[in-house]
Amino acid sequence: FTTEAIPQPDGTITLKVDVEEAKRQSLAPYVGYSTYEGPIIGLEYRNSNFLRRLQTLEIKGELTGRGLTGDIEYTNPWLFDTNWKLKLGAQVGTTDNEGYDVFNAGLRFGVRRDFGAEKRHRVTLFAIPQRGEITDFEIEEQFLGPQDYFVSRAGVIYSYDSRDDPTNPKKGLVADVLLSGAGSVIGSDVDFFRATGRVLYLRPIGRSTLRLAARAGIIDPSGDEDLPIDIRFFNGGAQSVRSFRERDLGPKDRNNYPIGGEFVTVFNVEYEIPVAGPFSVTPFFDAGNLLRRAEDAGFDDMHYAGGLGFILNSPIGPLRIDYGYNLNRGENEPKGNWHIGFGVAF
Repeated sequence: FTTEAIPQPDGTITLKVDVEEAKRQSLAPYVGYSTYEGPIIGLEYRNSNFLRRLQTLEIKGELTGRGLTGDIEYTNPWLFDTNWKLKLGAQVGTTDNEGYDVFNAGLRFGVRRDFGAEKRHRVTLFAIPQRGEITDFEIEEQFLGPQDYFVSRAGVIYSYDSRDDPTNPKKGLVADVLLSGAGSVIGSDVDFFRATGRVLYLRPIGRSTLRLAARAGIIDPSGDEDLPIDIRFFNGGAQSVRSFRERDLGPKDRNNYPIGGEFVTVFNVEYEIPVAGPFSVTPFFDAGNLLRRAEDAGFDDMHYAGGLGFILNSPIGPLRIDYGYNLNRGENEPKGNWHIGFGVAF
């Protein structure tokens, strides 16, 4: 937009503003790379004034080294002219994981509201009906759980966010808690209760930034049958314990394929030190575990990693290269691993 200040005879100023509406539709191709997914190619369509009512429609297709996904999402920022935001979505895709391939198709229903003078508190209510099918596997079949299943879950998320920048934050606090459940009363083939929590604290120290993070999760299934493997927690990778490949920390079958678990913890400490221009280095320490059964929840079988990261801070977010060294290497475990990705580590 442009402005023009016009002095008036009475000493006041009239401000003339000419506004041109931004393009409401866009079509954007994108490319990327991550250590686990490999090459990433995508195309995103966005309509930011859908139906001429300031509602948003996004359609995205993405092809990676692990599979193909399609996603559509509709957002109404003022549901029934209130401060509640409505999100409706649908997703379909295939993923080639370590030891098994899975097809997923599902819907998302969610409403959320931000509270407080600075809108730092958020409550989200959601429901996700989803069908999953294991289409191929090399993992021992006894560890897969159901191979063709329908999961219907609903829950609530509370979050607090005081970061100074969601893309590349340097200070602030993030805390969130997610509680959800799936059961036959809402049409699910699988019954379980799931709880996860996260805390992230960022503190500037001169030009450097200290980051402290902790996460934990538990899934408590009803009955004796295993959960579908795609519902379980996994650990290891660029955003957890970085001495392991993605999803590679924790219980495995006799073929050395990860089988997931019902209890997980992750702890991270890193210190970003600017070096020159947009470049930084980040010494870090990670710790975490993954336990097969929820009843064994605790800090047994902890794994520790130390390492160094290299960051290029771009206008759209940080590009990271990290190497994590395994500080308590066990039998058949790696010495360490490289990770390449885009965005903040945790």
